[in-house]
Amino acid sequence: MADYEEDEPEDTSPPAFVLVPLNSAARKATEHVKNKYYLYAFDSGSDAIGLWVDFSDPEKQVYTLGRNDTDIHLPEMRSQRGASRISDLQATFEVVQDTGAVILYDYSEHKNTEPFAPSHGSSAAHAGVTVKFRGTRSVLVARGINSRIAFGDDMWYQFEIQWRSDGMYALDKTSPYVVGPGNSKSKKYVQVGRVGGGAYGTVFKVIDVSNGSFMAVKKFHNLSGKNLDFATREVANLFRINKDTSIQHVSRCGRSLLRLVVFPAETKLTLCRNISSRFSTTQEARKTGGKSLCP
Repeated sequence: MADYEEDEPEDTSPPAFVLVPLNSAARKATEHVKNKYYLYAFDSGSDAIGLWVDFSDPEKQVYTLGRNDTDIHLPEMRSQRGASRISDLQATFEVVQDTGAVILYDYSEHKNTEPFAPSHGSSAAHAGVTVKFRGTRSVLVARGINSRIAFGDDMWYQFEIQWRSDGMYALDKTSPYVVGPGNSKSKKYVQVGRVGGGAYGTVFKVIDVSNGSFMAVKKFHNLSGKNLDFATREVANLFRINKDTSIQHVSRCGRSLLRLVVFPAETKLTLCRNISSRFSTTQEARKTGGKSLCP
């Protein structure tokens, strides 16, 4: 395997975005007197408004949303269709210092904070990837990723995120972000760049969509013949030499691929390995007791 190289990030502009209301309920919340400090007017000759969220202050790296003592107020409302069921602390936006990623955390009692996809026929400007919460109830929001978010029952408050800077310090901002695994509906990372490679596979630096931290993903070139034997043996050896919980079985992707995650303590990176499902039947795999987190 070739030596790994990591480029220093070039753009360290702190994240900043506008929460733009998409429905009447969200507009009423935006205009609420408790949100006057964050109110953002797009221009003086228009009634287009939103809520400004800016992480440029090092002392202000978390923004709270809810109906009680929060930065952005989402009032509890009722109508003929029911109640919004907004929690005192509904959700937060938080920055990961190392990567500049913004993570949305759902703290709602009813688990009714959700990213959602634009409706069919929406303009290309709103197109992007929607990554749902997994078990952690935390998920990345970035340019082209989870551009719309709803709070409350029946998507009561609907907002669109319009980015001024999405952080994501290590990523190239001139092209769309690559989200993977490419063969899985459940996306788990954003690809940053290639950091190394060899005869059997290529390693990419990525950002975990659930917590915004760096990982390393190894993709084997093919999984047949000797390459399959090598991949199986390599991952089995990793399990054998690590006696703690530094290696975890994360998920099975499709019928033929098994995705494993490794947490090297010395680098604080995560190594994701795609190998044949043949490994899942080996004695080494059974010994790990790895728990599948597949949806």
